[in-house]
Amino acid sequence: MNTTTITIDLKIKRILDSLKKARRESYNDVLGRVLSNNKENADVESLRETVEILSDPETMARLAKSMDDFRHGRLVSIDDI
Repeated sequence: MNTTTITIDLKIKRILDSLKKARRESYNDVLGRVLSNNKENADVESLRETVEILSDPETMARLAKSMDDFRHGRLVSIDDI
């Protein structure tokens, strides 16, 4: 594994220290876990937003109407907008 040295503020170091699961856990492991969690959190947030949209009756009615318009050829060209 290649390594490098970085400079961080003392405040950031304290935050990283507070995120350690064990006193001897490396900062590399902490950062890897945090970055991995951010991806998972983004996925969860995306799912929450999808559920919010799907549970909004007005939005779903507009979407159903749009799909029906598309199926029946009731379209507006981009030039007419």
